[in-house]
Amino acid sequence: MKHKIVEKFKINELLERSFNPPRYSENFTEEDFSEEYWQVHESLRQSLSEIGKMPVPGNYDERDFTMNDDYVDSRGISIELNTRKLWNLRFISIVESFLVNSVEEYSIYVDHDLLDEPSFSLFITRTEVFGFSEDKRILGKFGFRI
Repeated sequence: MKHKIVEKFKINELLERSFNPPRYSENFTEEDFSEEYWQVHESLRQSLSEIGKMPVPGNYDERDFTMNDDYVDSRGISIELNTRKLWNLRFISIVESFLVNSVEEYSIYVDHDLLDEPSFSLFITRTEVFGFSEDKRILGKFGFRI
């Protein structure tokens, strides 16, 4: 998987366009896509749960990551890292393996909510990881050459 350090506007461009949008037809409806999307979402959540904690309803303090709870007509999933526990190559390896083995092509957007850390953004596809941060050392934790 290629790693590319990019400017913030590039990450925003990637997020603004629909990624591998569903093509609705008589044989593939919005309901079919919704079912596909939430199955893929849950499968990724389960994969990440091997190395980090997902919040339990009513207890959002003990978690390492959260994921989007809505979607648009795009095969993109968002992950917010809530601790530094997943700031590593193992996280990237799990996401990469997940994407490579998915039937449909999905993208994963990653950021964090830690106020005491510089921001970063990752946009991950089957073949590339795009990364932005003011502090490039953070990207090194995810396998970027600095």
